Parts: sequence; C-alpha cells; structure tokens
Amino acid sequence: MKPLLFLPAHELALLIKEKKATSYDIVHAHIDHIKKHNSKLHAMISVYEEEALALAKIRDTQIQENNILGPLHGVPVTIKEMFWLKDTPSTINAEIFKDFVAPEDGTIVKRIKESGAIIIGKTNLAHMVMDYSASGQIYPRGNNPYNESLTPGGSTGGGAAAVAAGFTPIELGSDIAGSCRAPANFCGVYGLKPTEGTIPLHGMYPYNEGDKGPILNLGTLGPLGRDPYDLELMWKIIRGPSSMERFVSPVQYDKVTRNSLDEYKIGYTVNWADYPISKQTKQNIYSYVDTLRKNGVTVKEIEIPKELIDQSIDIWFSLFPYATATDLPQDVRELVKNSYKEGFFKGYPTEFEEFERGFQMDARHYAEVINRRYAIIKEWENIFTEFDLLISPISYGPAYEHTKPGKPIKTEAGDIPYAEYQFPFIACFNGTGHPAMNIPIGNDQNCLPIGIQIVGKYWSEPILLKFAQIAKHLSSKLQKPSVYVA
Repeated sequence: MKPLLFLPAHELALLIKEKKATSYDIVHAHIDHIKKHNSKLHAMISVYEEEALALAKIRDTQIQENNILGPLHGVPVTIKEMFWLKDTPSTINAEIFKDFVAPEDGTIVKRIKESGAIIIGKTNLAHMVMDYSASGQIYPRGNNPYNESLTPGGSTGGGAAAVAAGFTPIELGSDIAGSCRAPANFCGVYGLKPTEGTIPLHGMYPYNEGDKGPILNLGTLGPLGRDPYDLELMWKIIRGPSSMERFVSPVQYDKVTRNSLDEYKIGYTVNWADYPISKQTKQNIYSYVDTLRKNGVTVKEIEIPKELIDQSIDIWFSLFPYATATDLPQDVRELVKNSYKEGFFKGYPTEFEEFERGFQMDARHYAEVINRRYAIIKEWENIFTEFDLLISPISYGPAYEHTKPGKPIKTEAGDIPYAEYQFPFIACFNGTGHPAMNIPIGNDQNCLPIGIQIVGKYWSEPILLKFAQIAKHLSSKLQKPSVYVA
C-alpha cells in the first residue's frame, strides 16, 4: 500500500471506501506528521487529536456497515482559524477577539462534516485576515515549508503551508484579496477563489456584541489542495444556496464540454497595467504557454487595457470599507483606515480617494460603486467571449523573506511597495467577483514554487477545474518541500 501522507483526498477516500486503509490509520499518520514537524512551521494552531481519532473509529465502523456519509468519508481536513467550529476559538489572530469562541458550526463547516470528513485542526492566519503572511497578535509566526525564513503568504498562510508539508490533503480557506491564491502560489499548491456570491459565508468571522453584519462583497471561501481533483470535490461540497443566506442563489454553472487540452482557447498576458513582474516570472509564463501550445491549446497573447485593471482595483478599494467596517463607529473606522494606509498599503501607488469615500459609509456612494462594478464586470465578460480562460501573473515573483506589512520588498528591479508584490494581480478579481485559481507550474533555481493565475468568466469553475486537471501533468515535476517528505 502507498504511504498515507501526500496522497490526494479523493484517493484517501477511495482507500477507505474499498477498505484498503482505515480512516484511523490515515488520521493517525497525519497527526503524527504534524506533531513531528509543526514546531518548525507553526502551520497548525490547534490539533484535535483525541476527537479526530475517536471520530475516525466511528467512520471505520460506518464503512463496515456500508454507511458512507459522503465523498470525504473518513478523510482528514483542516480549516482556517477564522471559521466557526463549535466551542473552538475564532480570533482572526487579533487580541481584540482573543476570547471569541464559536457558538456553533458555520454553514460550510457543517457541510464539510456532513461529507464525512474529519476536521483534525485549525490553521494559522494573518492578523485580521489582511496580510500576505501568517503573522498576528496571538499565534507564533507561520513559516514557508520550502524555506522557513520566508513567508508562506496569506492570509491563509498556515493552511497553504499545512497542505504543502503533508499535514492535510485539503484546507478550507477564504479569499478577500487573494487569501487563497497568494499562499497557494508561495507554497506550491492549488488554490481556488470561486465566483462571488456562490458560497455561504455564515460563520467565518468573530463578531462584537451588537454587530449587525457587514455588506457582503469581495470575499468568498475556497479550497486549497495539492490536487485539482480535490479542489473540485471540496468546491462541490461547499457551494450552493443556504436558508440562512438568501443572497446565495442557485447557479447554472458552465457545462464542461472541453475534455482535452486541444479544445481550449486561452488568452494570456505578462503585462498588468504598470505593475512590474520579475524576468523569471515573465519567462515562467511564456514557457508554460509554449508548453500548452505544444500540447494543442490555442493560445494568444492579449493586452488587458490598463484602464480596466485600474478600475477593477479601484472597485476593490471602494468596497473593502463596506465589507470590513460597516458596524464600526466613525472614530474606529478612521483607526482601521489609517492602519491599512500606514501598514499593508504603505507606499502603494494610489491616492486612496475611493478608500476614503468608502469609509464614510455613504449609501449613495455604495449604489454608485455597485453600478460602476456591473459595467466593469461586463467588460471582463466580453474578454471571455473569445477565450475560455485567461492566464495572468499572480505575483511579482516567488515567496520573500518575512517582513513587516508595509515595508518595501527588495527585488531585481529595486524596492517595490509591499502590497504591489501581489495585490494588484489578484485583488483585481475580488473587485470584480470572477472565479480565479492558482496553478503551481514548477520551482525556480532556489527550489521555490512558481505559479500562474487562471481566470474565467462568472460561474465557470467547472471549466477552470477541468483545465487544471487535464493540464496537471504539465507541472508534474513540481518538487515538494524536501524536509517534510522524508
């Protein structure tokens, strides 16, 4: 039998179903692996060893009785610390929420449990889920499994590191400014941001007494995994309407009619407005596109209008205050706004006019932004009338050394603003709500993972996932972090 670590979730599920391995042995192997290595990574902030092993025994008994709960029956999974798991902390790594304990399971956590999965622990994350790191005020700093002196990305940094290091086959993360895709890229795994408004969000943040809840724009939930088939499996579990959240409607997703690479037509770009990418990143994209071409894909280099990219990012800045500060008093809003301007976004090339207006919580402004957003979404949708998918940069380059938010990052082109390293490439599609995912395509000369971003039209997740699945062999030489494979 194959070793139980580093197998995809769907293969583990099949081993359990066919009685070729027990859930108990699989869960036990993953927990032992975590206990052996987590002190170096701090990817996990809690491990539910006793509860997980007890539940694994129950799952094995159910198998003997031919009672399979769902597609992840008996499979270990992890979830980001922010998600509500009844009677466990959800602090978003912030002192202000250090005493918050989830009063119930969140909607998606319930669905994961109902699939038969076993939640073995929670993963580390960035302070207030707004940084490309796994650092905050409560938990030890999370590290990158390829090099512990580097950031794993964020805000789902602990989750991406856990998947890459073999602590878990699949992770539930979130994405409001690239929080699934950015750490997936830095850790060499897949990360999917679904179309906005297709995944219920109940139970994903702590709250203060009296909160009425923010306006639900920009953010969504999504899976991270080492295998795109696992992402599809998890996506099907978490998607869809909820009686608690009427904004999540039934969706007619695109049907997959392309089952081989030569049936795809893909646009690609290495130019992203005025935002630079490294020579290596540009070379990576060209090399991958050339490989696609040799495998029959119709590829065409296109130029995305600078105005469209800038407007999409402006929409993010317009909506972010409504999504994060709706319930806050005006004086607290000012503190939050300034902390972002002087921290995460310090030096970022924008006048912050839309950011300032958003924090005023003006209903007329919000309506104006939503109408502007619809027009921008339509422009992106027009691009997808010609192409099935778009390939674009996902960051300036690979993972960088741990640093404080807002501190410029040293590159071959000189220092660039902290946020500019990743934010404009990925938050653009939080601004518009389009589905997007990271695909790891190899390692650089320092063995660090390198990736690309693929984007589709609204509700095209089946197309994105199918492409990633049939193109997986093109990046099969991706090296795992050697320390954790041994």
